[in-house]
Amino acid sequence: MNRFEQKPRLHIKLGSSCVANGDGLDLRRMEHCAQQMSELAASHRVSLTSSGAVARGRRNFVLAGKSLEDAHLRSLAAAGSAGVVDDWNRVLIPRGMVAGQVPIIHDEINDEERTAKLLVAYEQLEADELIPIDNNNDVLTHGDQDDELQGLEQRSDNDFLAADMARLLMAEAVIFCVSDARGFEVDGTVLSQVRVAELPGLKRHIKEPSMHGTGGMWSKLQAAASTAGAGIKSYICHVEADYAQVLAGRQTATQVLE
Repeated sequence: MNRFEQKPRLHIKLGSSCVANGDGLDLRRMEHCAQQMSELAASHRVSLTSSGAVARGRRNFVLAGKSLEDAHLRSLAAAGSAGVVDDWNRVLIPRGMVAGQVPIIHDEINDEERTAKLLVAYEQLEADELIPIDNNNDVLTHGDQDDELQGLEQRSDNDFLAADMARLLMAEAVIFCVSDARGFEVDGTVLSQVRVAELPGLKRHIKEPSMHGTGGMWSKLQAAASTAGAGIKSYICHVEADYAQVLAGRQTATQVLE
């Protein structure tokens, strides 16, 4: 039996705005997420798309006394990538869990042979009870130094990666976390449900991406629309929410419906 057909999968997406602060990665928030994953592990297979390599790399540059002024995003990502999984393990290991890093470029998503190898890798990680933490391989995917948003147009943003992975891994549900709202808000009110057909008319209510992230709410709505279209329960909620309560419909969040 395919492991992906056993316990229902929950895939969680945490962007830079959720895991980063002005001093690297936000371990307090990561502690909260780790506790959520620990509690959900009894009923779900949990996997994660996590940003944070560039933020962690900036921190390492500062600690080494290096200038950030001319540092390329690729260099920052290379300097911080290993630290992201290290910091996840700092908060997961005390809960009896271990994270394994899976850096991905979209060749693994778009090429049938590479996709098959990726899924075999996931099966092996989970057979050994690792929590797979994937992310865009920013060393290979970042384009021009001054165009960090280029990835959105090329679907190389982590929101879309999370959506792709949720589909490939046959997730039952996917949660896209945000740091500055409890869901998608219109005039200060969180919409509990949004249908894909309604999104074009709601775009005017979208805020700009946060200072630490590149995706923003529109990217998450688009990604959630693609997973909802694949029959996956798709939610947008605050990073510090109770994820089990979100899945049960008992905590404020936005569910995107086809």
